[in-house]
Amino acid sequence: GSDVLKVGLVGCGGRGTGAAMNCLNSAEGVKLVAIADAFQDRMDTSIKILRERGGAKVDIKDDHKFVGLDAYQKLLKTDVNYVILATPPGFRPIHIKAAVDAGKYVFGEKPVCVDSAGARACLETYEVIKDTTSGSGSTTLYPPEKAGYTLIGIDATGATLTNGGADQL
Repeated sequence: GSDVLKVGLVGCGGRGTGAAMNCLNSAEGVKLVAIADAFQDRMDTSIKILRERGGAKVDIKDDHKFVGLDAYQKLLKTDVNYVILATPPGFRPIHIKAAVDAGKYVFGEKPVCVDSAGARACLETYEVIKDTTSGSGSTTLYPPEKAGYTLIGIDATGATLTNGGADQL
């Protein structure tokens, strides 16, 4: 194994770029090695900002830059351990399932979905992995109860309703 946590970013807007920077600043041994976005200009801008601020922790080779609506699928085929999903939330349930199916650790920006169909999809993905996950890093990968929540339900917009806690689900 390696002591390096290889991170991939899907969604290179302001929130994705910020989340990637937060991740890079979180610990030694964290490197951003892959990046994906639907739009080339967004990806280029994000890489520029991240390289300026992250220095050697940003180690993205040309063959680990992916553009297009299928870019996330290509990124998930790389050797990243951990993926940050920061696309618009309408895509998130599909991206979460794909990342979990690819065996990646996931940080999914909130909200994780925008409607009841997305909420059901996320809950189905959670049911598949609930007995194999632990720790933190993403509320999409472990039971709400471990984060100090009690899952109450899902409202008509697909928002997860909980009893509160230090963060939102």
